[in-house]
Amino acid sequence: MLENFVVPQMQQQQCLDSIIFMQDGAPPHIGICVQQFLRQHFINDIIISRTFPSTWPSRSPDLNPCDFWLWGYLINLVHRRRLVTLADLEKNYLSACEKHLSRPITILSSTSWPQTSEFTS
Repeated sequence: MLENFVVPQMQQQQCLDSIIFMQDGAPPHIGICVQQFLRQHFINDIIISRTFPSTWPSRSPDLNPCDFWLWGYLINLVHRRRLVTLADLEKNYLSACEKHLSRPITILSSTSWPQTSEFTS
């Protein structure tokens, strides 16, 4: 996802050097291969992650609004309907973002989601 979508988008918008890259401490996000990739494309000072010099208070609601508000809000909107496929899940998240948030947001899929054909609310 980072290699094929995020970094190319940032390069296209010419903001790779000026953006602060923040991620949570989920195990897939702090793997050695991810750390190496981030170091290739970003300088350490603009990466906020528990494996880099700039750490972020993980349990701070005022500094992590996505963890403490946005995801819960979106989950409540998206899972009101029965979701059958991963494509349905992604479509519903994108639709909820477009309809309920004032700025466009791109939801990046996670390869750590369960690989199942059915999702239930």
